[in-house]
Amino acid sequence: MPAVSQIYDYMSTIFSKLHLSAECSVVSLIYIERLMEKSGVELLADNWRPILLCGLLLASKVWQDVNPWNIEFANVLSDFSLDSINRLERTFLKHLQYSLNISGKVYARYY
Repeated sequence: MPAVSQIYDYMSTIFSKLHLSAECSVVSLIYIERLMEKSGVELLADNWRPILLCGLLLASKVWQDVNPWNIEFANVLSDFSLDSINRLERTFLKHLQYSLNISGKVYARYY
């Protein structure tokens, strides 16, 4: 597994370059845990980056008034092409069963 500093650096890059709000991290965590629960996916050394990317991508689309486009994520994260981000997003959504709604109670518990 990656070191905490490696995860922090990865997230910090995304948040600073795409101007994501701090709340996106909370929403992303909810989506990632929901993905793990619904599909049985585990976070591993080879999949944590795409899972985190998709969690943040969907959180930004749902939570922020003005959100970055998929191409902007691709520009910031050179290891992902636009096509791969689009495929990852579709797969993530399917595994979530398109369940993106977060109640105030759930958000408050995670916050």
